[in-house]
Amino acid sequence: MDRREAVRRGGPPGAPAPGGKTGGGKKRPNDASVLQLGKIVGHWICGQGTVAATSDGNLVYPAGATVVVHDWRKDVHAGIVKARKVVNCVTAHPTMPNIVAAGEPGTLNRVVVSDVSTGAPLLTIRKHKKPISSVVFSTDGAILITCGGGDEVMLWNWRMSFSSPVQEYTLPSVFCSISPMHTLGFLSFGSGGHLKAWPYSLKDREKLPRFNLKSLDTCNFIAAGCISNYTYVIADTSPIIEVDKKGTPSKWVYGLSGVDRTAGLVLTSATISADYVAVGASDGKINVFSTTTLAFVHKIPGPSHPSPVLAMLIEHQNLHIVHSDKSTSHYGLRADGKGPVRVSFLTSRSLHGSAVWGLQRVATADGGMKLVSCSEDGKMQVWTVSGDGGGSKVRTLLVGDDAPLRCLSVNASAGHAALGDKKGVLRIVSLKEVHEATGAKQDLEVISTCAAHEGDVLCVTFGPEKAKDLLATGGRDAMVHLWRLRSDGGLQVLSTFSKHTDAITTVLLRDDEAAQRVHLHTTSTDGQLVTHALSRLGEDLEAAQAMNAVSPLLASDVHPRGTFLVTVGRSDYLSFRQLTGGESLPVRRQYSIPSDGQGHHMVRIDPTATWVAVGSCNGSIKIVDYFTGTIVAQTPPSGAQPTIMTWVAVGA
Repeated sequence: MDRREAVRRGGPPGAPAPGGKTGGGKKRPNDASVLQLGKIVGHWICGQGTVAATSDGNLVYPAGATVVVHDWRKDVHAGIVKARKVVNCVTAHPTMPNIVAAGEPGTLNRVVVSDVSTGAPLLTIRKHKKPISSVVFSTDGAILITCGGGDEVMLWNWRMSFSSPVQEYTLPSVFCSISPMHTLGFLSFGSGGHLKAWPYSLKDREKLPRFNLKSLDTCNFIAAGCISNYTYVIADTSPIIEVDKKGTPSKWVYGLSGVDRTAGLVLTSATISADYVAVGASDGKINVFSTTTLAFVHKIPGPSHPSPVLAMLIEHQNLHIVHSDKSTSHYGLRADGKGPVRVSFLTSRSLHGSAVWGLQRVATADGGMKLVSCSEDGKMQVWTVSGDGGGSKVRTLLVGDDAPLRCLSVNASAGHAALGDKKGVLRIVSLKEVHEATGAKQDLEVISTCAAHEGDVLCVTFGPEKAKDLLATGGRDAMVHLWRLRSDGGLQVLSTFSKHTDAITTVLLRDDEAAQRVHLHTTSTDGQLVTHALSRLGEDLEAAQAMNAVSPLLASDVHPRGTFLVTVGRSDYLSFRQLTGGESLPVRRQYSIPSDGQGHHMVRIDPTATWVAVGSCNGSIKIVDYFTGTIVAQTPPSGAQPTIMTWVAVGA
């Protein structure tokens, strides 16, 4: 009997198998190759929303304290570079695909040039006195331009010693962004319609244009670039201006229609290439123009919910778009007038406009799967999962902007979902898609609402199949409530438990087949794990069993066979407790999972009881071998702490 079979039959990790052999005594061969995370950090572009492209067409973006190189064609990461602090801006070398530079603001104020193939830093700049705001390579890649505080610019021969820059400029504060111009110099642009060319070498100063754009002193330039002998600048109030080599505007066009400008829309992002100029607006829509004629070419709709364009980039006739809700899409641009072709949509597309606190998978009758999610944006989403991991046929319930949702549980067989929000309100939602009488599709509908807790409802769960009309909730008020869900969708309070002294972090209802009863397990930041023995009708049968942990407990999960309870908290330990007779016995096994001393706040056992996913408070996610405690895959720490995770089986 192998270890997987032992666990499926209810044995503990490492429990003796028949014949006296230990199932968990040996490590898996070559653990590092057993499981790899295809998506290491996710597509959460942070910092200033900067996104760059390597010479081989991969995307580079900051994600917390990491720099990610993403092969968007295959939807896999091509490289990861760890930083010491949150990265604010990135750039890629124009001819060397493995070379990237990243700026880290804050106390370090440093720029690091790294090789993404190895993740190793090559050179480090620590000369800036102000926070790094922009980094960019020259068009030939020979010079690295770094900007601190928007006005402190230094030029570096990055292949040589970094003891001193080859040139320094102190720009007026109105210049807040920089862009490479050509082999002679770079552009600085910013508020008040200011645009200026700066030479890499002072001897070339007279060869650069002196711009005369006084008529645009009420605009803020959001992008600038040089194509051939012309410079193109885009202002937030919509003008796209072509400037000749003498610095005089030669032609211009509005990036937004008159109707859009009247409606108060502004441009929030733009990108310039040899063939196209693309501008993104505050409503999330994108207009594409020809660079040579400034004639309108294409219009690209934004996401289903208005979300300003955060960043855009054109490389090799592909347009990459990032919205402020972090949804990301890719289009292939073509010049036959038939519009852009969407070539990819990243699997991590954002269906919410704020933090997602609830996520649960639901099997469908046809053997497929849906995911149900809820967020602080007041929305619950029901969406399908296809073989490539993408979502489609999304159904949305807008509970309301004044109802930030905090937790979710789904009772698939009854067609109900329970939602708890930050104001202590509990809602029951009908998930039925087809009206039984007419066969018509039905919208998601709230069928009952009640005040459940004082403050946040932090966790909610439905009972097991033989007690599926039971519902348990836990709140920031340290209270646990047991509810009965009536056939009409209404809620009835059965019991209230007050064994805890601090916020409830998890509530779990587990069926005990042998004892014909249900066990309610609750964990709290007070460090206690409490077990209540209940009848399947919800009656409290005996005194609660309480176990004290050495640190606050933040999350727990039950083995698929109901034999073990796994807990994590403010320590590094992943603890296994054997569940027998309704009691939570002392810890039977612990694995030490490093967390930089911050502890762990999430844990999920996969349905086959082979892996345990642990979410650390430092933003890292680790996949742990259930049997040995070996970390077989992990993401680096990031500035964005995951709020929820679940295991999903997606077809090949």
